[in-house]
Amino acid sequence: MPEEQRQTRERIFRAAEKLMARKSFARVSMREISAAANVSKPMLYYYFGSKEGLLRALLQETLERLEATQREILARDIPVSERLRQVIVVEFRHATERPELLRLFMEVVHNLDRYPEVAGYLRRRHADDTVIGDFIRQGQAAGVWRADIDAAVAAGIFRGMVGFFLGHSGHGTGVKLSEQLADSLFRVFVEGMQARPGAAASPTAAAGAR
Repeated sequence: MPEEQRQTRERIFRAAEKLMARKSFARVSMREISAAANVSKPMLYYYFGSKEGLLRALLQETLERLEATQREILARDIPVSERLRQVIVVEFRHATERPELLRLFMEVVHNLDRYPEVAGYLRRRHADDTVIGDFIRQGQAAGVWRADIDAAVAAGIFRGMVGFFLGHSGHGTGVKLSEQLADSLFRVFVEGMQARPGAAASPTAAAGAR
């Protein structure tokens, strides 16, 4: 994509997320977005096709950037557990730096029946999201994580745990997405996942050992 076009899209995204977070997606018009981004309304339709198409593109760009950062962290040459801690920290930092986008995402997630195009994209993305699951499987193969835990289930618990606090922050409940909170969540998750010398491989084996 040419740099000028990239910058135009980024300007549209930033204008749209601020307007949508302040007024809600349903109440913002393409005319308002075009004025805030200093582009013509026909250009908006040329790029995105519709207002929901713009919302989908905004969420897709944001989530893909976040995933790229996560993959880079999980590939670092640092202890496995520290990589997972840094994933939580970067998600919290991203949400803190762009609170309008977090509030917009929360609005969409709780009203997916209104936005079929976005809902379809998020469902497909969820089905294809194997970043954390693959990482946990690698840790199990290396003997760092417990082998008796289903990696997909553990990844779902991890996502749910982080998402719970992101959601509460997005709804303005007073939850502060700090590095201290990230550390606490990390310890809760990792202490349950960590392999222990002599630990039973399965509940059945544990029962037999008693």
